[in-house]
Amino acid sequence: MKAFIALALIVSVSAIPLQELESEWIAFKNQFRSNAYLGADEEVMRRQVFETNYGYIKAHNAEADNGVHTFRLGVNQFADMTNGEYRKQLTLKLKPHHLNLTFAEEKVNPALPDSVDWRSKNVVTHVKNQGQCGSCFAFSATDSIESQYAIKTGQLVTLSPQNIVDCIQSAGDVCQTGGDTVEAIQLVIDEGGIEKESDYPYQAYMDDCQYTSRSKAVSVTGVHTLQTGSESALQSAVSSVGPVSVAIDASHQSFQFYDSGVYIERSCKHTVQGLDHAVLAVGYGTEDGQDYWLIKNSWGTQFGENGYIKMARNHNNQCGVATYGVYPTGVN
Repeated sequence: MKAFIALALIVSVSAIPLQELESEWIAFKNQFRSNAYLGADEEVMRRQVFETNYGYIKAHNAEADNGVHTFRLGVNQFADMTNGEYRKQLTLKLKPHHLNLTFAEEKVNPALPDSVDWRSKNVVTHVKNQGQCGSCFAFSATDSIESQYAIKTGQLVTLSPQNIVDCIQSAGDVCQTGGDTVEAIQLVIDEGGIEKESDYPYQAYMDDCQYTSRSKAVSVTGVHTLQTGSESALQSAVSSVGPVSVAIDASHQSFQFYDSGVYIERSCKHTVQGLDHAVLAVGYGTEDGQDYWLIKNSWGTQFGENGYIKMARNHNNQCGVATYGVYPTGVN
């Protein structure tokens, strides 16, 4: 089967007109790489990777046109990276014992609305970009705090992921080793607050902690984790509480190049150990008969639907979206 797939991709690349490949390659370089690589050898290698990925994208979309898939792929900032290189950036390090923070089984309300989108209520900040730093856990945590603060106060404030990256206790560089969303929120609790992004800007690398309590913008007093594996509990929380930090398996090539539609990946893992990326569930709905979670990513607006991905809902906890749900409490 693997040999067949590889052959199919080679055939699909060879079938693409050279003029189209050249045009797409130049457009990619201009948009994402400033038309520059370290040297001619690297550019040749990157172009070969790009052409293989472009063939995979074209083949997938041809199948989507025939109803095989519910989502489409596209060229983005990862198009000149192998899947192995891409996966090295997924450094989320969850700690299963944090799931014990669940205080009580969620009470599921059967009368929940059919769809929710917290963006329409002006409580979700703009899509950010974590860059080359494996700081998804910090972005997911700050996104959840921002939304809870906006829901409570009516003020939408952009907070600082760099504050968490620099100040969290770690044995190494969290940009390389990753972190845990619960511990990111716990840091804000322990430090007495978190600063605004404008006061503590993002650098995409770990530096010395510069946080001072006199500069805090928002404080948090608690953290709550959801009943693990329960999509109904997640739906209840997203509907009644607000956006929830969730962890997913984002390791697959289909996720790497996601562009639009409802994402379903048969190979996705759903155990805590299989989750490698933290994001924010800001709503849910149904598209063309397929239920989905509306997920805010931290890879800029070039990824997916202006920085968002619709992930299959009520689909056996697809990609572990309901395995590790977290939100802050006592946000002021």
